[in-house]
Amino acid sequence: MSLPAYRYGPQIIRAVQENSVIVVCGDTGCGKTTQIPQLLYDAGIFDKHHDVICTQPRRISALSVAQRVAMERGEACGNSCGYVIRFENMTSANSRIIYQTTGILLRRLHSEPELQGVACVVVDEVHERDVETDFCLLLLRDRLRAQKEHPDRYPVQLKVVVMSATVQIDALVSYFSGYNSGRDIPLITIPGSLFPVREFFLEDVLHQVGAAASAAPAMRLVSNLKRGTQRGAETSVVEGNAGLYEQLKAAVFDSFDRDVEGLVPYDLVCDLIKKIHDESHSRAESILVFLPGWGAISSIASRLRRSHFARELSILLLHSTLTTAEQQRVFERPPKHYRKVVLATSIAETSITIDDIVYVIDSGLVKGSSYDPMGNTSALKATLIGKANGVQRRGRAGRCQPGVCYHLLPKAVYDDLPDFLPPEIVRSPLEEVCLQLKAIESSQNCAEVLTRAMSAPSTEAIEHAVHFLTDMGAFTAEEKMTNLGRALAELPTHPLLGKMLFTAACFGVLDTIATIAAGLSVKTPFIRPQAFEKNAARENLLRIDNNVLSDHFCVVTLFTGWIRSGRSSQYAASHFADNSTLRSLERTKQQFIRLVLHSSFAKGIASPETYLSRYASNKGLVRLVLLWSLYPRIATIEYRANRDKQNPQVFCWDNKAAVFSTNSVLAFYKRKDFCANSFIVYYDRMNLEAMLSVFDATAVSPIDVALCLRQLTVRPLLEVPALFLQDTESKLAPAVYLNVDSLQNKESYAAMFFDGDKKLYVAPKEVVSVLQTTRECLDFFLATSIKSVRANKFPDSLVHILAQIVGYSITGFDAPVTTVAGAAHIDPSIQQMQLTSEHLPAFARRQGHDDMDSDDSDDEAPFIRDDDDDTYLENLTADQKASVTAAYGDLAVFRYDDVAILLHAAKKAEGLSAVPEEKAEGKEVNAAGGDEEDEEDGDEVIAVNLNLAEMSVL
Repeated sequence: MSLPAYRYGPQIIRAVQENSVIVVCGDTGCGKTTQIPQLLYDAGIFDKHHDVICTQPRRISALSVAQRVAMERGEACGNSCGYVIRFENMTSANSRIIYQTTGILLRRLHSEPELQGVACVVVDEVHERDVETDFCLLLLRDRLRAQKEHPDRYPVQLKVVVMSATVQIDALVSYFSGYNSGRDIPLITIPGSLFPVREFFLEDVLHQVGAAASAAPAMRLVSNLKRGTQRGAETSVVEGNAGLYEQLKAAVFDSFDRDVEGLVPYDLVCDLIKKIHDESHSRAESILVFLPGWGAISSIASRLRRSHFARELSILLLHSTLTTAEQQRVFERPPKHYRKVVLATSIAETSITIDDIVYVIDSGLVKGSSYDPMGNTSALKATLIGKANGVQRRGRAGRCQPGVCYHLLPKAVYDDLPDFLPPEIVRSPLEEVCLQLKAIESSQNCAEVLTRAMSAPSTEAIEHAVHFLTDMGAFTAEEKMTNLGRALAELPTHPLLGKMLFTAACFGVLDTIATIAAGLSVKTPFIRPQAFEKNAARENLLRIDNNVLSDHFCVVTLFTGWIRSGRSSQYAASHFADNSTLRSLERTKQQFIRLVLHSSFAKGIASPETYLSRYASNKGLVRLVLLWSLYPRIATIEYRANRDKQNPQVFCWDNKAAVFSTNSVLAFYKRKDFCANSFIVYYDRMNLEAMLSVFDATAVSPIDVALCLRQLTVRPLLEVPALFLQDTESKLAPAVYLNVDSLQNKESYAAMFFDGDKKLYVAPKEVVSVLQTTRECLDFFLATSIKSVRANKFPDSLVHILAQIVGYSITGFDAPVTTVAGAAHIDPSIQQMQLTSEHLPAFARRQGHDDMDSDDSDDEAPFIRDDDDDTYLENLTADQKASVTAAYGDLAVFRYDDVAILLHAAKKAEGLSAVPEEKAEGKEVNAAGGDEEDEEDGDEVIAVNLNLAEMSVL
């Protein structure tokens, strides 16, 4: 072996034998990732039946490195060396060198903290400082402390090897000081690249291609910012001024309306590629270009493909949203007489090795995330790299011969870069970390443990995560895990999605929600279209949506069609989708369903796989599950009739203005399309460049939202100031203008305030009463089901009522529900409601004439027919519907057809309302009959959320 790491083998082996933890500092290209796990295994210093695990931050790294090591050992991958990534386990009984993603190791620490059968854990690429790696270091350090203090409890003394690039080595050594079995932490430094790499900077590149300084935005900005004393010296700075890095960052990234990828000199990059292509001795010398994001990658690719030398290039893209197959293409040799050009994000910085790269073009930019716990908002923006990133990018050149690296930043700016960017754990939400942490370290509070991290997150971020998990029922007020929390910790996904899956089990829509949750867990199955494909991709997405106005249902429809096509790659391609991502989505969905079926939620139910998905095709119930699970991630669509052709105005529940993400199907609709569904529920939001964007959204109706709110306050309409109904400034008024003066019998109407002062809607008091009754039942039975972790505590009859209320009746609503073993069932008994026309507004009555403006009520018969069979709504003509909407907006009674639905459902819902009253005696109500059996989790008894107590009904 000629790699530097191999030559350091004896020193590394001796250090591991004598210590429980060592730190290896290796430059890019030294071979530490491929050689050190092999050296340790082959040295025979561990039990031959014990494993050497090497963690990698990315799937592509674990897979490609394992394949490379197996090739070096002259065997098939999966023999002595293999890999484990999500849904792929390429190991055998003989595998002892195992590369796996950090997330896989964390899941094992959750289920098996002792790591039985593991002799050594090699934590690679620590300098990336991703959340999972920092969390892994924390847990491993705790394990080292425990086995040092109590050696008798750990017959196998775990060894830890921490590997990093040259940055932050002192911090790593300091972090593990005192936890080693020896006196000091050994630090082994291995030199880097096999061949020298020449470096050039922006001013050099401008000179080499013969371009003016104006060709590079960074150079123009520097020229404007500097106050140099040397005329013409592009890099001088006046003494006492802020560094060029800070000035440049302030000028570009703190400007709200500036394109943060504007520092990418697109034409200059293409000119530089052309220069390299013309002057390079061999077309086998490939080029790697580091760019901040997909937008820059697409722009450069488009320019290159239009260039006159495009037919001599093999242009490949490397981005996290691309398929594994597409990513793997970058390792292949280009066709003869072609030069390979790889356009990549920071994914190409570490672990993966593209052997034929000779030239690296570094834009000096990277996309980075940040998190504001106070505003509960994440941001993804381009930023300047740190020196560590620059070193890694330079190291990608010169693997097979002397290389060249072009940094497209002025040298003064590059020299002024920070050593490293802030670690991810201090700029990310911590809900998943806290949940997994409590599953592993149940006796300690999250703040106690996370303050021991190498870079401790802020107190605010930890408190927000704990509050989030407490609010959703995963933690008690004392920060102890509940039954729900333990169930959620078993699911390899965000707690919100876990809660969504369990709620879906209660509603009988598990299969559909599992598809949606899987789509939110993996990357989107829809591919990024090239510029010339955008129109076709847009039309395709609109066809799939079919006016449902839902990103979630788009994924469901696409996935269902793909399954029916026999998982056809042709079907996927024709719908601008990726076949391998759909397969990954399918595996994730199957895993979710399997875990739910094996959880407590499925206990006591005969044929749970069928029962928990019995209403999977009911869109109304699916929307309710999304809303109840994701609340308060909702937003309003502000609609004004005179602006119905404009794009929607989106205001999140905290009154922050937002837009739909560019890949959302909702972004293709106008305001008028949201008239009947003036709310949206979304999975995530993020500050992208200059605007807050919401991702993965579904349009929902006010009735849907009213059922899932935390607080619904009611007042008589006559006591509500008219100003409230017209207050567009605070967004309190209904989304569509409501002409209150045109309402008849105003005393029979009530105003509903959503979550206090968020939104106001008007409806007949009968409608409000139904909503209140149903909300009480929904709150109580979901609380009971989730606290006890049993889906069969949620009555099937209530599911029918909910479906009826939201306008998606289940077939056979009036028929007796088939009894399922263990499933709760309530037979509502209620006197029939006597309805007369005076209880309803004018338009909610049978129309004797087409004239909607007639004041003559003699010709009007009751609009609602109430009998033993069902209640139907008479069909209105299109003109009548238009007249109703014009006169009353989308909400006088929410929508013109909802009165009939609600009043009919009231007969079914009212019988449920008395059940929660049994709670007064301090007993859990078992909907199937009898008292609830005690749970052994120390949970406090959940009080029924009787929203009537919070209402002001005057």
